[in-house]
Amino acid sequence: MKTILVILIIQFSFLGFHQKSMAQSNYKYYSDYFVFVSSDDLPPLVIPMDINWSPDKTGYSSEFKGWYGTKNKWPIAYFQKHIKSNRESIPQETWEHKNGPYFQFNDEGKILTAKIDGAPKLDIIIPEKSNWVQMPSSEDKEIFVFQANANVGKKSRSGWVIYERIRWTEETAVDFGDFQAFYWLPLIIDNVFYHFEQHKGEQTATRWFEKDGQVMVESLPNYELTIKQTTRDKQSGRDNIPQVLKVIAPKWNLNLLLESKGSQVGYGPKFPKGLGYYRQSLLTSSEGSSHSAYGMLELILERD
Repeated sequence: MKTILVILIIQFSFLGFHQKSMAQSNYKYYSDYFVFVSSDDLPPLVIPMDINWSPDKTGYSSEFKGWYGTKNKWPIAYFQKHIKSNRESIPQETWEHKNGPYFQFNDEGKILTAKIDGAPKLDIIIPEKSNWVQMPSSEDKEIFVFQANANVGKKSRSGWVIYERIRWTEETAVDFGDFQAFYWLPLIIDNVFYHFEQHKGEQTATRWFEKDGQVMVESLPNYELTIKQTTRDKQSGRDNIPQVLKVIAPKWNLNLLLESKGSQVGYGPKFPKGLGYYRQSLLTSSEGSSHSAYGMLELILERD
């Protein structure tokens, strides 16, 4: 298959995160997760970029993932490597990483490059940090949302980006443990950005919308998420894979029916109901939904 260069340009000149001039932080785990969701009149598009690294006694281990998500396919680029390094040379931000065979980083220009089979050239421009709007979240991570533009091939796309940022020390590190059933849904509805999450009985529901030229944020204490239709996955041995979800948030007048389309699936260790199941897929509203909506479903099934 032909490999097409995908370039994710992230301009961080005004982000407010200092790099080499900043004292090296004693973090145990770093994770930056950027997800772009288009909000224009063109076909729905989702671009997740997941950058993770963990220091150890001899350097650090890095794991980089990038997807290009449409209703048909979700090609992925994946890179994992251990790099020998002294503590002072361990990257503190995504763009400080060394170049590799699938991902390249430009510290000076804040450019992240990935090679993904079957994907067009992509440029995403991140606005200055003053345009980021943070959601209320637990102390173990920060979540920001902002409007952004993306150049996809020769086309310019507009949309929203959700950025989940984790920096854990020895004292604050969280054991992921068994995910059980995990649902993570960034959605676009009438150019309003919504984020729904459900994990181990806990929920978050947040939306960002523009008012008088400013992006505002609003959260709900709970909502209703139910599985309306499932499908079988032969490789994992599971017959309970969610295919159609229902999301109800009465305060926001939402009664959504959302169906998974194109996807990328990974597998893990065996659990009582089958292998661990990890999927990113495009969500689109189906007949009977109160609103036209689309976005992404990040789904994890382990001991569910």
